[in-house]
Amino acid sequence: MGDKAQRDRACSLPNARGIFPALPTLIEEQTRLIREGLFAEALAAHEAGLGADPEDPAALHHRAWLLAALKRFDDAADAARRALALGGEPHYARRLAACLRSGGDPEGAASAEAEAEEIEARRREGFAFEQTELKARLSQRIGELIALVTTRTPYFGDEGSARDARLDHAEMLFGAHPVDSIVGWADAVPEPRPAGSIATVAGVGRFHITNPLHVLQKRLARGVAWELPIAALLAELAVRCSSDTLIVDVGANIGAHAICAASHHRGRLIALEPTPDTYGHLLQNIALNDVPNLDPRNVACSSAPGAGRMEDLDPLNPAAATLRLDPEGPIPITTLDEITSGDDRPVALLKMDVEGHEASVLAGASQTLAHGPVVICELPGLGPQPAREVLESLGYEGQHFFRSDWIFLPPGT
Repeated sequence: MGDKAQRDRACSLPNARGIFPALPTLIEEQTRLIREGLFAEALAAHEAGLGADPEDPAALHHRAWLLAALKRFDDAADAARRALALGGEPHYARRLAACLRSGGDPEGAASAEAEAEEIEARRREGFAFEQTELKARLSQRIGELIALVTTRTPYFGDEGSARDARLDHAEMLFGAHPVDSIVGWADAVPEPRPAGSIATVAGVGRFHITNPLHVLQKRLARGVAWELPIAALLAELAVRCSSDTLIVDVGANIGAHAICAASHHRGRLIALEPTPDTYGHLLQNIALNDVPNLDPRNVACSSAPGAGRMEDLDPLNPAAATLRLDPEGPIPITTLDEITSGDDRPVALLKMDVEGHEASVLAGASQTLAHGPVVICELPGLGPQPAREVLESLGYEGQHFFRSDWIFLPPGT
């Protein structure tokens, strides 16, 4: 490797900010030294500050790289060996293998490579076990919630009690996708498809990929369902919804859940997405899928009609933006009651993902809630939960599903 390539590669290796987030100045100084090829000075800076903790495997791993750059291969191997003993990471074993190979010990290098492969194999086994256990618990919980829903509302369970006992769609989705709350999920799936491509997500739909770094698209680009537990629950609820009912998805984003639910529902699904760019992406994804019953609207929902704007908009996670009321704002605001007023069919299922605006959406949905739809939304783990207070004041019963996701069941009929 040439000197410039070696320096450029060094700056992308363990000297990244993530390892020593509290020491940005030292990191920048060390990066400058490495880029200038001053490895001895970089090592001195590392030892003076970044590598002060001799028991930090990340610091030892970095020290091994710097020592190897100085061709001190025995010292580098010692540092890498200690990093591996403390940290147990496969890339620590591969660093040790590189140091040993460069130091003229091919047998030791082969042994270290084999250890890296063993670590990865054990992790794959552990990952598979964790996935199996979690999916079993999720399937059980979905079954419990379906049983509660079908006894609380007349809108579900059309297909007969035998069908109601099965979870065909959830099991298919769990068989096809990892749950991304378990570390290592990205290692178990293909590399992401590039921007400009179309990703097929089994059991969910097809999606245009505009940016594979986008929080939601980084899953879809790998063919992985977004928020798999919610997708599985929605599929099982949607397939049981009567054809003469509505499903409403408030904050539909690019359609990762709306398209899946619409493909299982025999009635109409209304998807509301306020952000113009995201709404355009939603329309593109709807066109890719056979969901003529999906009715998209480029509006926001709140307690009263008006206008507003989306604030704190992150290009990589536009769903985290918050709605601010502003009479001069570019985004039209309506209410759920206005959205559903022209349709005689009741709302059977209401899903909300509106970043803390849930109570305001519910305040504009008194007529909609009077029909007793099932409500799915996120609740913060700490602090006030106004949406929960509103629903419970109407006789709804909250049931925790997964992480911050809750399902609210209407008063029994």
